[in-house]
Amino acid sequence: MQAVKKASEDNHLEKSVTSPKDGAVIATVALDSDQSVLAKLKAAHAAKNSWANLSFKERARTINKIEQLFLERQEELALALHQEIGKPLTESYFSEIIGSLPLFSYWAKHTEKLL
Repeated sequence: MQAVKKASEDNHLEKSVTSPKDGAVIATVALDSDQSVLAKLKAAHAAKNSWANLSFKERARTINKIEQLFLERQEELALALHQEIGKPLTESYFSEIIGSLPLFSYWAKHTEKLL
């Protein structure tokens, strides 16, 4: 069970993230307020509009950059999957990280059709 508690310094709520493997707390994250969620929704809507204004070539470049960042942070991503959902590290790496890489290339190649 993930506990929700009030943080003392700025009175925000936070939640402990626990490992499904052993129940150990692996992180504590702040929970968003209603106002914060609304602000993030507005920002997401603005980002959607910005994305829509990009050319397909610019979208492909952005997807390629995301793929590069995915590759640069692959160990960190695999470890996060391992810790947060309990998937074995090797399986996290090969099925989730390596298995996802062809999708980036596909999306970048077919932006006009898909995006």
